[in-house]
Amino acid sequence: MKVFADPTVQSNLKTILFIWAKQNMDYKYQQGMNEILAIIFLCLVSELVFEGDCTIFNELHNPMHVFADCYCLFESLMNLGVKNLYYRN
Repeated sequence: MKVFADPTVQSNLKTILFIWAKQNMDYKYQQGMNEILAIIFLCLVSELVFEGDCTIFNELHNPMHVFADCYCLFESLMNLGVKNLYYRN
């Protein structure tokens, strides 16, 4: 997809995976985690297209926070049990 060719997007997604791996030394980064993160990112970006006058919605979907939101959602999903599908060191 074209959005993943953007160097800023690539850099930020790599940073998210790197930080998560450093905080979860038992699992580290493994193949497929990038695909989970990519889906989360696409969901958040698709929400940015909505243009309404709802102040709360606009604040919750602020483009400045999309990568922080990605990290929080990725970490939450992994902690719900997805990380247990991966090998521990």
